[in-house]
Amino acid sequence: MSLRSEDIKGAHSEKTDEELLAVWTENRRDEWSDDTFDVFREMLEERGIDVPEQKKHKDPKEYFPWQRFWARTMDFTFFAVVTGVIIFILDLWVPFNTAFIELIENPVSAMIIFSAIWIPVEAVFLSRLGTTPMKWLFGISVKKSTGAKLSCFDALRRAWLVFFRGEAFGLPLFIAIARYRAYHRLLNTGSTLWDTASDAVVTREKTGVLRTILLIFSFILWFAIVAVESL
Repeated sequence: MSLRSEDIKGAHSEKTDEELLAVWTENRRDEWSDDTFDVFREMLEERGIDVPEQKKHKDPKEYFPWQRFWARTMDFTFFAVVTGVIIFILDLWVPFNTAFIELIENPVSAMIIFSAIWIPVEAVFLSRLGTTPMKWLFGISVKKSTGAKLSCFDALRRAWLVFFRGEAFGLPLFIAIARYRAYHRLLNTGSTLWDTASDAVVTREKTGVLRTILLIFSFILWFAIVAVESL
């Protein structure tokens, strides 16, 4: 046994059989090193305990977290731009209250306002089509575990939980924490809080040439929008 293995064994020598078995069975490679699992196996064998099979966890790529993130981000960005243009045009015809315009121009309040409008819009997309424009380009669909489309209520609840628990109302700093927690939960459980609450299953299919081209164009457009906004 190597010096490192001896150190690991010494650090965990007081663990009960149940504790060793729990760690071994769960097979959380993101929390414990391979060396630790090797030592735990030896400890279980030394104690005369049959070593059970470990849980098999999917590769994080199978949950496509980044595709989901970009689809959601780009959906909202394009929607906010279109909504902003509509508000601008309407303001030329029937001027809005100055206070409202100031809220739209503030990044934080604008995020909340546009999200409040986007929530029911996204719910309609999911309940009617099982996807959204950018989710479709990424090949992502959201449906019930039975394969049926989400009900209006479930789609609305899911959209709200994404905004509340996944985006933290768009508040600076909190949004980063919320996104990290959602990402961590997805990798560990295979599902987000809003998917579990709405009994939704997110799947992804391969995208063809047309959708790939449209996706590339969408990314270029998205980066252009962000660049203009940062000026």
